[in-house]
Amino acid sequence: MSDSTSSPSLPLWPPFLLALMLAMGAIFTPWPLIGTRPDQPLAGVESAGVQQAEARLWQDPFSAVARHREKNPGNSHTMAWLAELARQKCHGGEDCRVATLGILLPGSPYVGAEEFRRRIRYAVVSALGAAGYAAEDAEHIGYVEPGEPGLPKLLPFEWHTQETRRAKRRDAAVAKRHILLLWLDEAALGQRPREGGPAPLLARMRSLLQTLPATCELHLIGPASSGTLQGLLGDKAAPDFAQRLHWHSPFATLAPDKLQTGTTSHDAAFAHHFGGFTSRIADDEQLARALAGELAARGIDGRWPTWRGQELPGRNWPVLGGEGITVALVGQRDTAYARGLSAALEDALRPYRVEVLKTGYLRGVDGKRAGGASKEDKSGKDEKTAIERPEGDAQIDYLRRLAQALLRQQSELQRAGKPGIRAIGILGDDYHDKLLALEAMRGAIPDALFFTTDLDAAMLHPADNRTTRNLLVASGYGLSLAAPVQGDAPPFRDSYQTSAYATTRAVLAEMAGGTSHHAAWRQARLFEVGRSQFVPLNTTPGACTDFPGHCANPQASAARELPLWRLGWVLATLASGALLLSLLYPNWRRALRQPRRRHRWVYGGITVAVFTAGFVACLPMPVGEPFGWLEGGSAWPTEFIRLGAGLLALCLLARAQSTLAACARRCMARYFKGVRQDEPDVASRRSTLAVWRDFLRALGHEPRLSPTRARDSRSLLRRALGKRSLNPPPFLHSARPYLLTLLMFWILGLASFMAYGFPHAPVRSFAMRALDYGVTVVSISAFLWLLVYVLRVTRHAIAMARALTGETRWPGHSMERFGMPDTYLECLYDDWMDVQLLARATEPVQRLIYYPFVILFLLFFAQSRLFDHWVAPLSLYLLVGFTLAVLLAAAWRLRRVAESVRSEALRRLARYRMQLLGEGEGGLASQVDEMVNQIRTIQVGVFANLSQQPLARAALTFLSGVSGLSLLEYFNLSGM
Repeated sequence: MSDSTSSPSLPLWPPFLLALMLAMGAIFTPWPLIGTRPDQPLAGVESAGVQQAEARLWQDPFSAVARHREKNPGNSHTMAWLAELARQKCHGGEDCRVATLGILLPGSPYVGAEEFRRRIRYAVVSALGAAGYAAEDAEHIGYVEPGEPGLPKLLPFEWHTQETRRAKRRDAAVAKRHILLLWLDEAALGQRPREGGPAPLLARMRSLLQTLPATCELHLIGPASSGTLQGLLGDKAAPDFAQRLHWHSPFATLAPDKLQTGTTSHDAAFAHHFGGFTSRIADDEQLARALAGELAARGIDGRWPTWRGQELPGRNWPVLGGEGITVALVGQRDTAYARGLSAALEDALRPYRVEVLKTGYLRGVDGKRAGGASKEDKSGKDEKTAIERPEGDAQIDYLRRLAQALLRQQSELQRAGKPGIRAIGILGDDYHDKLLALEAMRGAIPDALFFTTDLDAAMLHPADNRTTRNLLVASGYGLSLAAPVQGDAPPFRDSYQTSAYATTRAVLAEMAGGTSHHAAWRQARLFEVGRSQFVPLNTTPGACTDFPGHCANPQASAARELPLWRLGWVLATLASGALLLSLLYPNWRRALRQPRRRHRWVYGGITVAVFTAGFVACLPMPVGEPFGWLEGGSAWPTEFIRLGAGLLALCLLARAQSTLAACARRCMARYFKGVRQDEPDVASRRSTLAVWRDFLRALGHEPRLSPTRARDSRSLLRRALGKRSLNPPPFLHSARPYLLTLLMFWILGLASFMAYGFPHAPVRSFAMRALDYGVTVVSISAFLWLLVYVLRVTRHAIAMARALTGETRWPGHSMERFGMPDTYLECLYDDWMDVQLLARATEPVQRLIYYPFVILFLLFFAQSRLFDHWVAPLSLYLLVGFTLAVLLAAAWRLRRVAESVRSEALRRLARYRMQLLGEGEGGLASQVDEMVNQIRTIQVGVFANLSQQPLARAALTFLSGVSGLSLLEYFNLSGM
C-alpha cells in the first residue's frame, strides 16, 4: 500500500529558452575586424613631385604638411608658384578647365579637430572619385607658405583630374577637368587682429586667392561654424573678388532669422554679397521643430482637449493632468551652436505647453587636451576609481552633481503632483562630451526620453551603444544618401561627413552644368539609435533615380513594399504543411473532437499568429511605430509577447480546470468507488464525506441530498474534487467573487501607480499608445484571472486540509478496497488515508502555482530593453513583489496546514501503537509502523521535498529567468 512516489517533474523550457537566446546572442554578435599587416619600418627612397608631403587620401591634411614642414624646413613653395601651376594645367587648343575648390576647416589643435578634418577630407575625396575625378598623387599632398601676416602659415593643396573622351574611338579628343583642392584654415583666417575689431576673413582670403587665374572658378565649401557664418554677413570685401566666390555651406546650422532678422533662408541673406551662396543642411529651427513634433507624438505634450473653444477640466489634476510636463535642456554653455539650438528648441516647444528647464556644462568635460597625454595617464588608464574626484582638469564631477540636481527637481515636481521631467535634451557639438552627459543624466532619470542632434556612427559602437540605445537624434543627414548620389562610397562616420560629401557632389554637378534642388537638401531627419542601425522615424518627400538629372531628394530611400512573393511562398508552405498533416493524420476531424489532440490546433493557431506577426513586420511603419525584433527600438515585440502571455494565461486556466477534474476522477475512483451514502458521525470523529460537505458549503454550493438524508457519495465527491469544489466553479456560472478580486487588484495597482509613478510606454503615436494600453489591460487581466483562480484553489485546499486535521472516519467500503475489513480498527487507517488523499488531491494544486510564475516571467520579458526603452518604475516592482508574496504565502500556508495534518496523524498513530503494544497486538503495531514510515516519507503533492516543490521550482525558474534576462540585456547592450 505504498504511495510515496515522487511528483512529476515540471517543464524546464524557460531555462532552455534563455540558454537558446544567449547562444543566439553570441552567434549574432559582431566580432572586431583586426588587421594582420605587420609594422613596417621606415625604409626606401622618398620621392615626390609637385605634392611633396607624404599623406594618404584619408589623412588629416594639416597634420601631414606640418610633420613634413618640421622635418624638411624650406622645402615649400609660394602662392605665385601655385597660381602659375594652375595656368600651366591647360594649354592652348585643349578642351580643358580648371576650378578651385576650397574647404574651410578648423585648423586649431583642440581635441577632435584632427578627426573632423580627417572625416571631411575622406568625404570630399570620395565625392570627387564618385564624379570621375582621380587624385594625381594619391600618396602625397602639397603645400605652400603664403608668408604674409594674418594668413595661414601653411596651405595644403592637392590636384584631382577627370578625363573623358568625346567618342569611343581611341583617337578621340580627351576633355580634361582639373580641380585644385585647397584646405583653408578657418581658425587662422578668422582670427581677430591685434588692434581689435571683427576678423577680416574675406580680406585675408582675397590676399590668399587673388593670385589664382581669373578663369579659375572659386567654389568654397564652408564655413565650418555658425560663428564664422554670422561674421561673413558683416564682412565687406572687394566686389570684384566677392562675386568670384561661390559658397556652399554644409556645416553651419544657424537659423536664418538669427542671422538676419526677417530672413527666411541663408541664400536670401547673402544674395548680394557673393557670386552665390547655398546652404545644404537643415538649420537649428528645422531640427527643433522636428524634435518638438516627435516629442509630442511620444506623449510629451501639455496641450489639453477642448470643447467648443473651452479647455476640458483635468489639466491641472495631480499625476493624471498634463500641467507640469517638463523638458530639460542640458547643453554646452560656451558654444554659440548649443546656445542657438537651445533657444530654437525653447521656441519650438512653446506651442506644446511644456515647461523648459535649461542647464549646461563647459566643453571638454573629460579634461583631455590635444597632445596632453602623459606616461602617467597611460599607466593609469586601466585603473578605475569608484567615483571621480572633484579636482583637476576633468569636469566630469560637475556632470554628476548636475544629474543629482535634476533628480532633486524631478522629485520636487512629482511631490507637487506634476509629471516631472519627461524628456532631456543633450545639446553640443562634441560627441564625447554629449556621451558623458547622456550617461550621467540617464543614470539619474532613466525613464526620461533623451534626444540630441547630429548623427554619429559611434553611437552604434558596442562601447557606446549601452548608453546611446533609444536615443532620439535629429540631424540634417543620415550616414548615407540615395543610391545614385552615394555611388560606391561606404556609409560615413557622422552626418557632417555625409553633408560634406553631398555638398561636394552638388558643387561638381553645378560645375558640369547641372542643377540641384536646394530646398530638398535642407531636410530635418529623425532617427532612433537601435542596436545595429539607426531607425529612421520620418520620411522625406521626393525621389532620386539619377543624379543630378532626376534627383529631387538626395536622401530618398527606396520605397518599402510588401514582399508579396515572399508572402505567397509562406502561404504555399503552410498549405503544403497542412496537406502533409492531413495525409499523415487522415482522421483529423475526429482528432478535432478529442480534447487530448486539441493542442495540435493550438500549434496551428500559433503558426497563424506568427504569420500575422510576419505580415505586420513587412509593413513600412505599422500604426506609426517602426517594426523590429531585436533592434531595440520597436514596441511591437512587447505587444506580441504580452498578447501571447494573455492567451497563454487563458490556456493555462483551461488546462488547470481539466487537470483538477482529472485528478478528481482519479481520487474518486481510487478512494470512494462504490460509496453510496454518508454515514452519521460517531462521537467526535467526523465523516470524510462530511468534510467534503463543509468544503462544498465554503465554496457556496449546498450539496443536494435525498429525502432520506442519503446522497450519492460519488456525485458529491465529483463535485468536491472535480468541477464544482476543489476546482472552483466555472467563471461563467460564478464570476462575482473573481470579478471583485480582479477589481481589487486593479485598484491596488492604480493606487500604487498614483503614488510611485505610471510606467511610460516608449511608443510614438496615439494609435500605438491606445493599442499598448489595450493589450496591457487584456494581458494583465488574464494574468490576474489565472492568479485569482490559483489562489482560490489553494485557499480551498487549505480549508480541506484544515478540516482533515482532526479525527475523521472513512466509509467502510473505502476501507474494504484497501484491504481493511476490520471496522472496529478503522481508526488505525483513517489518518493514513487522510494523508494519502490530501497528497493526491493537492498534487495538481501544487503544479498550479507554477502557472502564474510563467506568465509573470513573460510579462517581465516583454518589458525587456532588448525590444525598446522599457523602464519599470518602483510601483511596478512593488506590484510584482506583492504578487510573488501572495503566491508564496498561499503555498506556504498550504504546506504548513498539510504538515499539521501529517504531524497529527503521526501523533495519533504513535498513541495507537502504544495501545496495541500494551494489548499484545504486535502484528498490528508493525502495520502501524509501516503506515508511520509511509506518512513520513511520502513525497507526493503538498508533501514533496523542497527541491521537488513546484513553489521552489517556480521561484527558482522565475529568478533564474530574470537573472538570465538581465545577463542577456547586458550582453546585448554591451555588444558582447
